[in-house]
Amino acid sequence: MILNKHFFSASDLEITNFLIDFFRNEGLIDIQADVESFNPTKIRLENKNLVLEFYNVPETSDCEHQIQITNLLLQGEFNRKGISKRLVSSLMEYCSNHGDMCVLILGIINEYWLNSLLNHGAYLFEEDFNGSNLCITPQIWKA
Repeated sequence: MILNKHFFSASDLEITNFLIDFFRNEGLIDIQADVESFNPTKIRLENKNLVLEFYNVPETSDCEHQIQITNLLLQGEFNRKGISKRLVSSLMEYCSNHGDMCVLILGIINEYWLNSLLNHGAYLFEEDFNGSNLCITPQIWKA
């Protein structure tokens, strides 16, 4: 269920509905979505086994459209089931179908997931005290 739907732009609604459908297909139900901040829009999807926070950053003259994932937590029976990798693969399909887009995953502290993403073609562009930051485009992603 999308809370405060009037705060979502058309682009925000499209990516949010895409992600809710993805997670439903993975067996995660009763997901709530809400906007946490604006410029760019920060969206949070949540249920008892999932937290996903991301920014939907529109294209500018300096930068392509970006989906910036800042928090992904899967727990319980949904942990270590390959959902994260399938999520990234689905987002790559979404990006391919929507023009020039990329996904940034920011602040990765789980080395297992970091190495998995790197093995699938993600590009490490920064490491700092918050974790590792990756860029993934459909052109470099190996599903």
